[in-house]
Amino acid sequence: MTSNERKLLYILVVILVICATALFFYLRITMQETGLNDLNKSIKEIENSVKTLQISGDKNEDLFAEIENIEQQIEIEKSKFYISGETDIASFGLKVKDLIIKNRLRITNQRTITQKDVNFIEFSFEGKANDLAQFLKGISDAEKHWRVDSLSIQSKKIDGNINAKMRITYETINTDNN
Repeated sequence: MTSNERKLLYILVVILVICATALFFYLRITMQETGLNDLNKSIKEIENSVKTLQISGDKNEDLFAEIENIEQQIEIEKSKFYISGETDIASFGLKVKDLIIKNRLRITNQRTITQKDVNFIEFSFEGKANDLAQFLKGISDAEKHWRVDSLSIQSKKIDGNINAKMRITYETINTDNN
């Protein structure tokens, strides 16, 4: 390899690293939040509204009906998250594995990872892109909130299949009023 070819190769590598870094930060900025922070903020605002209404001492029937309605909304939102002790990472892994298999994807590897006291399950799988889309829809439609911490996809041009690697866990919510 000549000196000029090495320089061009070095420049290409630098450009690829810069592009990959820019793409990473772009995706981090534009990715939708899990909604947990906004949900917690909304729940706190609703709880504060209930407290304010209760303090006002107004005995109006409409007010009590509104308080009851707001409390029901809080419980509905809280029910979309796992509470402490409701599930463990092994049973959650079985749910995800069943969803992967149901969507005709083939699991090539699976492992459990713990980061900062949070358990993740990392799945590597392959299959058709449409089946992956259906799998991701299944995650969105799950009865409780699931959090996909990372997802990487690589397509194979030869057979039209994709390889994917995903880290997933379940969302929890602190139900203490402290």
